[in-house]
Amino acid sequence: MPWKFSSSRPGSSLSTERQGEDPGVEALAVIQATLSIAKDSVTGLGVPGLEAAVGGLLAVISSVKVDGALRFGLRRLDVNLGCTQNVKDNNEDLKSFASTVSRFRDTITSPLQTVKISAPSAMTNELQQRLTALTGDLNSMTSKAEKLLSRGRFQKFLMNQEDAGVIAELNLELDRIVQAFMLKGAIVTEVTVTETRQTVEQGFARTEAAIQETNINMQDARNELSKNFLSLAVSTKRTESGLQDMKEETTGGFNQVLSDVGKTEAAVHTTREELSRKLDTVSDNLYKSDAAALSNQSKLLSAAQLQLLRDLPRAQARYDSQSRGDARGCFEGTRKNTLNEIYDWINSQDPNTPPIFWLCGLAGIGKSTIAHTIAAEEEEKHRLGASFFFSRDEADRRNPLLVYPSIAYQLAVFNPDLKRLVAEALEQDPDVGLAVMRKQFQKLIAEPLAAWESNKTTLVIVMDALDECYPESGAEEILVRWAAELRRLPVPLKILITSRPELHIRAKFQSPSLRLISQPYILHDIEKSIVQADIELFLRHRLNEIAEDHGIPTPWPTDFELRVLVKRADILFIFAATAIKFIAGGKRRDPQARLTILLKREAPKSTSKYQEVDALYTQVLQHAVTQEDEDQDDMETTRDVFRMILETIVLLRDPLSSGSLEALLSLNKGAVRSAIIHLHSVLVVPEVLDGQIRVFHPSFHDFLTNPKRCIDPQFYINPEESQTRLASICLKRMVTALKADPCGIKNPWLYNSEVPNLRIRVENAISPHLRYCCLHFASHLSQASSNDVALADLVVSFCKAKLLVWIETLSLIGDVDSAIVSLRSMGGWYKRSPSASRSTIDLLHDAHRIVLQFAAGIRQSSGHIYTSALPFSPPCVLKEQYSSTIPLNYVLRGQPSAWDTCVCAIEDSAPAWSVAYSADGDRIATGSSEGPVRVLSGSTGAELALLEGHTRGVRSVAFSSDGSRVASAAEDDIAKIWDITTGMLLATLQEHTDVVTFVTFASDDTMVVTTSDDGTIRSWHSITGAPLSCRSGHNCEILGGALSPDGSIIATVTDTAIGIWDLHRDEPLNLLTGESKDNASVAFLPDNVRLVSGSYSRIICLWDHQAGTLLKVFQTQSDITSLAIAPNGALMALPYLREAIQLWDTETWCPLGLLEGHLNGVQSLSFSPDSSTLASASDDSTTRLWDCRASLPTAHDSDTVGSSHRHASLAASADGSCVVSVSGKGRSMRIWSLKPNSPPRTVPMEEYSDFVLCSPDGRMFASEGLARDLGVYDEQGMISTPSVYDFGTLQI
Repeated sequence: MPWKFSSSRPGSSLSTERQGEDPGVEALAVIQATLSIAKDSVTGLGVPGLEAAVGGLLAVISSVKVDGALRFGLRRLDVNLGCTQNVKDNNEDLKSFASTVSRFRDTITSPLQTVKISAPSAMTNELQQRLTALTGDLNSMTSKAEKLLSRGRFQKFLMNQEDAGVIAELNLELDRIVQAFMLKGAIVTEVTVTETRQTVEQGFARTEAAIQETNINMQDARNELSKNFLSLAVSTKRTESGLQDMKEETTGGFNQVLSDVGKTEAAVHTTREELSRKLDTVSDNLYKSDAAALSNQSKLLSAAQLQLLRDLPRAQARYDSQSRGDARGCFEGTRKNTLNEIYDWINSQDPNTPPIFWLCGLAGIGKSTIAHTIAAEEEEKHRLGASFFFSRDEADRRNPLLVYPSIAYQLAVFNPDLKRLVAEALEQDPDVGLAVMRKQFQKLIAEPLAAWESNKTTLVIVMDALDECYPESGAEEILVRWAAELRRLPVPLKILITSRPELHIRAKFQSPSLRLISQPYILHDIEKSIVQADIELFLRHRLNEIAEDHGIPTPWPTDFELRVLVKRADILFIFAATAIKFIAGGKRRDPQARLTILLKREAPKSTSKYQEVDALYTQVLQHAVTQEDEDQDDMETTRDVFRMILETIVLLRDPLSSGSLEALLSLNKGAVRSAIIHLHSVLVVPEVLDGQIRVFHPSFHDFLTNPKRCIDPQFYINPEESQTRLASICLKRMVTALKADPCGIKNPWLYNSEVPNLRIRVENAISPHLRYCCLHFASHLSQASSNDVALADLVVSFCKAKLLVWIETLSLIGDVDSAIVSLRSMGGWYKRSPSASRSTIDLLHDAHRIVLQFAAGIRQSSGHIYTSALPFSPPCVLKEQYSSTIPLNYVLRGQPSAWDTCVCAIEDSAPAWSVAYSADGDRIATGSSEGPVRVLSGSTGAELALLEGHTRGVRSVAFSSDGSRVASAAEDDIAKIWDITTGMLLATLQEHTDVVTFVTFASDDTMVVTTSDDGTIRSWHSITGAPLSCRSGHNCEILGGALSPDGSIIATVTDTAIGIWDLHRDEPLNLLTGESKDNASVAFLPDNVRLVSGSYSRIICLWDHQAGTLLKVFQTQSDITSLAIAPNGALMALPYLREAIQLWDTETWCPLGLLEGHLNGVQSLSFSPDSSTLASASDDSTTRLWDCRASLPTAHDSDTVGSSHRHASLAASADGSCVVSVSGKGRSMRIWSLKPNSPPRTVPMEEYSDFVLCSPDGRMFASEGLARDLGVYDEQGMISTPSVYDFGTLQI
């Protein structure tokens, strides 16, 4: 371009520019200041060369700032030479360069300063590599600038126009550097996401509840991020403002950081309007690089799913849970060999390494300490998926039904993907946490793990003290389930299991399925010298600590004293741990005196393997009592209180705090901690006052409750006596403290969910010790002495005053179901009491019926017990007793006249063919025509387990005496044995060649006996299923059988005979024949001598099977396909006219009443152990439970049992002895004796009748059916059907 000259007089543009601010100088100042801030930001960051690179660039800019005269001279010369355009271009380039430097500061160095100050852990290797590349780019750029500055002034003047292009080039270079860095990954986004990820991981380990809320916030942040990606035209000024706001808000906390993620990422991509096209590409790249984070939008759980996870039933059984108190890992330097063995097993990549490690050892040998160490180490390595430490002292931690839900919950916390999978399983079946263990495992553990796309890192699960799982079958299910599923799961799982060498656990580990996939490690088989060396190391270190704390001169103790302690410990770490706690404890803090006590030990009085531990426990207790005696004036009272506190702590179903124990036992504040101040070596006593006090080790409980181990009578705890005392205390507290509307709701119509702050109200109104009494008093009562008259009186007082309030309280607590079990348990105990009264028995019966019938409403509303349950119950003793609490004076409609005889009807998908009660009445087993066996609650009829395996109908079911197993016999020629807690198939009995018709447990459950249509009777081992014997005394099909009450004899049924067999002889003891034809069923009476048989010929025979004589024969109106005798011997039940059931009095052998409700034939009958309930299985695909009390007629009944109807016809005998009635709506006749206290009797009829006549002596009755047929009856049923009305012949 041509040179242009202009004037330099004062009024010229140059003069004006000189007087004002030079734009170029201003731009340079901005650049210099910005780079100074940038340098400070990266100082101390730990990236080699980065600070120097930014400093070099700053030095270049400082050199560019020439003095004012030179700058002005150059500009003046530029103007004089006509280079005004050059000056203008330089100014614009400098401004642009200043803007680029500012962006460099805001997008790179400022976030790095945040990393340096707030989140140094977010400096990842990848980020450091990017910063190293950035350092190189800056150094290259600085070199170019320094080369430009190294020229002389004249050269700069001559190349002024070229310099303008160089400045622009430097600007572009820095812009390129910034963009390149941005394209590799947005710094703020990466830092924030990394910080967020680390914070979330820490949060998962520390507080599960907080992280669940964080996930919801993260979802909101991600949604905001997605929206912001669409907005790419934000101005630079708004961007800088947003960045500043972001930096200020970042310190606000974790949730605000998550919210700022979206703003920061949007700001990074909207810094300059002219880069919009490039930002599209950058956004796409960032979206792809952060695909995992963005895809979490679909993985994040909904609020409903999170609530399902929170509601999953689980136990506080983690290795570090509060319930384990101050439990610790191994002392440093001990158990090295064992720990290394386990670590080698965990770290092994050999596919042949067994996935289960079984650490087995005697009680107190240190298994839990080792398991704690492994769990803690694996959690540090982020490999601990879950841990479950069993404890028989706590209901939740011994309950096998909580194991799999607890493990599933911990797996969900361990990994977000597993959380989603477990939540989805709960969404499909919200009640799966309450299902049988097999289903729990499949849905909550196996399927989520199978669907989990893991990185194949080893996942460790630790289960400690498996032997403390109750019932034992739960432990067996755990072992068998892992054995069956482990190899199928794609996840490399390692399961560490510790236990005592109990028989049921040893047997499972020795089975082929577990032996091949487990690595046993027997702690007590380790060389004794190795174990004692560890114990010596532990004792020496702990005793040195005690010496240091108390200022005892070392060495202490002497080597001899230490060797004595080590020798006494043998291989049991519990001895060493208890000894240390004893020596270090004590109010007087005299360790030497306590050590002397331990060393002065008498010779052992037993040869038990626990003799030293038992002796130590005895010494600890004796010392504690001695110290208490010295501290108190009244020695006898002190010892009584000491014993009461000790046995309460040992026998509680769930532990309580010291304050709650004092409230329960009516002691002064501080009494508990004062009494047990010398027992800290055997009890866990938290420092916090509300901490729960519990036994330090289960061996202490075993010692105190075993008279062979606890030989000092002042410490031995007699379980029955102590349970009696605890039951009495619980009842007294409830009678005193329970009150209606304890939470002050004042509106009985409200749902519990509608009551504001109900949980807080319950905590304030229902103290922990009162809550314990409500939940566990019946458990103590069931093990108490039934001969204790004072305890029976307490039960009466409770029933008369607090029964309904107790149910109301359980509704508020949220455990109405426990009322059903407790009422059955209390009723059973009270009936055994010599002082039992009919009114109290009726109260308990009525309360049980009310809770059963109205349980759904009572669960939802505590006031429902008063507003609807009681008013709409039939007239009963309970209603009369609590009439003052009924808010409704009159019920016009809906109130029944009596309890329905049918307690509940349980529907099935197929006809029910067989039914049986467990020995404790808690469970019912049913078999159907399609094969499955169902296990139901004996109280509510709720399904507890579904046992699938038979391919055809199940003809017979039976429980073992302990109720843990059920056997089934089916038409597929097979019998099976199942574990009902786990749903596991234990054995398949497969030797019969035809339908298996009957099955029962015998010989103390060691044997199972089956009969079959193949004519044989077989015996099997109940554990292994191995065949024991085969008898073939019948030459025809065996249709069924029965076991005598004493379990010594089995009766078999054929068409023509009843066979009587001794279980240990091959030949029958007797064959009962005669009147017995077309036999179908048989049942023993409780005396073990008589039995009854029923036939398709409608005949019942009563036999003396020992004498082989027929005692009585009864004609009935129906095929007797099933018979049941009540355990108390008072009732007999049999099918009547297919759909109904007839009850007979076994003293008079007369029918008492009908149970009507089934719609098809009744196939099987079974009484509950207390004879109060009858279960029936029917072809109508239902199993019904009948209340025998409600079905029996009384003198106060108005009409027929179980129904209410008008009399269609009445007739009286001429001698005035009785009245007979028929209703026209039922197939029964009622005979009313006019003698005092004589109950009416029900006589079944062939058809409906509306007319009846009575003979003069009241012994025969004639009725006219609706079909105009005449039937003649006596008290037992129809005796003839004459074709004409010849009353003279019939002597009516």
